[in-house]
Amino acid sequence: MQHIQEVEELFQSKRKNGEKLYVLLDGACRENAFGLIFSLPGVEEYRSLYVGTRYASVLKYGPVLVNVRPLGEFFQWFFEQGPSCHAGGFFFSSSTVTELHAQFQEFLEARMPNGSKALFRFYDPRITKRALILLSDHERENFRRGISAYYISRHKPDGASYWTEVLRNGGGNG
Repeated sequence: MQHIQEVEELFQSKRKNGEKLYVLLDGACRENAFGLIFSLPGVEEYRSLYVGTRYASVLKYGPVLVNVRPLGEFFQWFFEQGPSCHAGGFFFSSSTVTELHAQFQEFLEARMPNGSKALFRFYDPRITKRALILLSDHERENFRRGISAYYISRHKPDGASYWTEVLRNGGGNG
């Protein structure tokens, strides 16, 4: 997927099923990523995944779940500039921001072999595809719950970027 018009067309078909367009923005992708949410039109609702967790003190660097309008300025920035800074992914879901917030918070930490927990940056597109492969079947089902399609940015050998689907129809990985 290389053109924002493709997202708009897909959104129109998904909206008939009650689905909305979401961005999972990595707050660490650029300085003042939260500022973009406030300054660019097209944001319907947002919530930081770090709220209410032990990572709340670094909230501005954490992931933010954002319900967006596909032709709004925020999503246009994300679609066009996001791949260059590994800004996160976008997806379609009929779930609410509150439901998705709780769902994704379950994946903020990974259990290490020694039993300790570590921050798990599943929302970073450099990690997302591998994370989906490494999750157990149960974890993968919990991750994809309510999500019909999930896209991350990738880079071609020549440096050009594009968006690719890594999760579709609540089914297998793309």
